[in-house]
Amino acid sequence: MDYETYARICITILGIASLQLCASVAFPGFIWSFLVGSLGIASNITSLVQKQSFFFNPYSSLYTFWNAPEIKNLNSFISYSELMSVFWMIIFLIIGYFWYSKKGFKNAFLKNKKQIIISTVLFIVGAGFLYMFQKPKSYKSDIAGISMTGKLETDLKIDSIKIYTTDFHKKIGAAAIKNNTFSWSTKENLPLDEYLIEIGTKKLILVMGSGDWFDLDFKLNNTKLVSYIRSNRKADQAYRQTEDAFGREFGYALEDQTYTNDPAKFYELAQSDWKESQRILNIFADPENNALSDDYKMYRRQLMAIRYLNEINNYRKMTSWNDLKFAPPKEFIAELNENIQKPTQLLSKNENYLQFKLDHLLTDQDQSINADSILFVKLNQLPKSFEKDQLLSKHLSKTMELESDSTARNKLFASEINKINSKDYKNMLYSKLEQINISQKGSVFPDLAFLNDKGKTVNLSKFRGKYVIIDLWATWCAPCKEIRPVFETRNNQYRYYSNIQFISVSLDQDQNKWKNYLKAKPSNIPQFWLNNAEQFMRTYKIQSIPRFLIIDPDGKIFNLNTPFPDEDNFVEILDKLKKY
Repeated sequence: MDYETYARICITILGIASLQLCASVAFPGFIWSFLVGSLGIASNITSLVQKQSFFFNPYSSLYTFWNAPEIKNLNSFISYSELMSVFWMIIFLIIGYFWYSKKGFKNAFLKNKKQIIISTVLFIVGAGFLYMFQKPKSYKSDIAGISMTGKLETDLKIDSIKIYTTDFHKKIGAAAIKNNTFSWSTKENLPLDEYLIEIGTKKLILVMGSGDWFDLDFKLNNTKLVSYIRSNRKADQAYRQTEDAFGREFGYALEDQTYTNDPAKFYELAQSDWKESQRILNIFADPENNALSDDYKMYRRQLMAIRYLNEINNYRKMTSWNDLKFAPPKEFIAELNENIQKPTQLLSKNENYLQFKLDHLLTDQDQSINADSILFVKLNQLPKSFEKDQLLSKHLSKTMELESDSTARNKLFASEINKINSKDYKNMLYSKLEQINISQKGSVFPDLAFLNDKGKTVNLSKFRGKYVIIDLWATWCAPCKEIRPVFETRNNQYRYYSNIQFISVSLDQDQNKWKNYLKAKPSNIPQFWLNNAEQFMRTYKIQSIPRFLIIDPDGKIFNLNTPFPDEDNFVEILDKLKKY
């Protein structure tokens, strides 16, 4: 533990220590201090459940500290939890001192009229100061444009940090890394949005817009990225990372379809959950007591409303569009709709919002028949606009994913693509079609060229005539190494079937690390190393490993995302493939 964290802990417990000392002075005996401490623990548990720090509670400083223990994640060393603790320390030391020296509370504060007036004034001043101090600090736009600085701690060869839009991956800027530090700024008036920060192969999403500054600290290796963020928009980042759209009870009800036969209970729960979600949004402040920015809070309220509306639509799809028993309360729907009358830019391109707009193009009767085909007709009747491009692209993309027949998919694509005017959406859909077509079962898989541990090139086509079970792994991937013994076991289990071949393919950047690992832990399974693995993973959208693939005897995709070897489904698939 570094000295700064230790100092923060010491300061944070001063208020609690002073309270305990004051309690021991006021109420002699061990039991009273114990009861006060127990009450403090109960109050912190309440804070956790309510997701709220109660400013009038001295123990809240511990809850606040627990939410932000890392110095690197704080805008300033002495944070809100320490300041609150110091405040309570002063209060309780003063109370305890006078209580003890005057031999009683009445003698200390209420002995005569003058003392009563002074005590009352001091109480009002202290309460007012506490009330003002606990109010969350509002968001401030400190600069023109955006400023970003930071440090990078890594053994990897990374020469720059890149900033992109999240929707079409358009490059906004880049910061060269020199002596493990980087700096980037722009005077461009960028709208509030979620932007993608790329550090090598790792990614981080930041909410930012013009007027924001960021001081970033990254720790990076092959397996993960750890980031520490200082910013004037800290609360927005914290809310995005920690808050869900729904409360726990309502979330469980949606997942388990608890109230499919009890619409009254479903809508009662939805309404109470909506109120609670709004409460959390309205009172939210990060551990440094920074409030959400008004524009981001508006977006999140709109997004919440959309998600409730979408779940109500899903509920009606599962139950009935026509039976009035399952219709939602009109006042509730009106309240949700009122929140989205003026969608923010962030909301206007959100997937949930676009789905909501699509659903509302259909009548209840449309929903109960061939909704997808009707929706294409209605979309094509809309006047040319960017919103039409958004909605048509969303629906076409979703329909292509659900279509299992490549001929039908290509025909649908050809009939709709030229009705979209936006080049960005067109390019995205062309890329999506290519990705689906190359990844679906029966598509030709590339004849990858591997290196074996002797340095010789071996092509995947060497195993034509067999089902090839491929284990994609790397020496830096701990889950990969944990599952490898099971993969070895399955290899032994199916070794007598001539039409099944197990192979392992390393995606390590450093070939030598792979070779050294094999020297320490040899395998009976053929081991290969794939050069330029990043390009292969990008082509097939492989985001994580371990990953298991099956290529059929003709060199075509059989399964691009096979269950893990320790799952029953893995055995079931191979049992259907084996040839006696």
